[in-house]
Amino acid sequence: MSIKVFGIEVERRTDILALAAFIISIGSIVSQTVNLIKGPEVILDIPKQILFMSEKYPDGIEYLRLSANLVYLNKGSPGYDDITKHEEASVKVGDTTFTLVAQEYIYSTYENGEFRVKKLSDAYPVQVKSGTVVSHETYFAPWPSGAKNESQNYISFDTFLSLLKPQEYVVVTIKSSTYEGEMLETKCKIKISQFLHHLESKKWSAPVCLKAN
Repeated sequence: MSIKVFGIEVERRTDILALAAFIISIGSIVSQTVNLIKGPEVILDIPKQILFMSEKYPDGIEYLRLSANLVYLNKGSPGYDDITKHEEASVKVGDTTFTLVAQEYIYSTYENGEFRVKKLSDAYPVQVKSGTVVSHETYFAPWPSGAKNESQNYISFDTFLSLLKPQEYVVVTIKSSTYEGEMLETKCKIKISQFLHHLESKKWSAPVCLKAN
């Protein structure tokens, strides 16, 4: 006498442990196949804060810059690593939207009454190994848009302030891509009244970033 397991005939006298081992091995093969197809699974967490600041360029104009501490988690199975490829931050104030592109990794701090930004490196690709978390503070800069108006992403600091004043919220969308084809996005909104005065007087502010739908 025999029975069928997954269409395969197995003698009834077959040891139950051997049968269990056979079923487990089939499950393992299926699981490995799924993971092979699935590959890495990178998640981009929402930043806790967004740093807005002014920086003077060689043309003498102060432009808006921003930074955010970006946290990546790779939930993929062991061996399925990934590498960040591109990061950008889009800022929407009322009907105006502009995009800044990752330029540097920095360390920003406020110590002894002084705000400081220290460059750590250029914004090179970063490996996100499976089962690990990677974080860095990215400093975003205006970049030619490639559109008809090449300078549309160069928003002067004074223009940004004027855009903020009649609005209630500013929305920041962080987008990132990886070499394995992941397209990541996280979005937050910030209440303008909580940071506008500080931004005007100090030319920098790091308000709390609340998740946006």
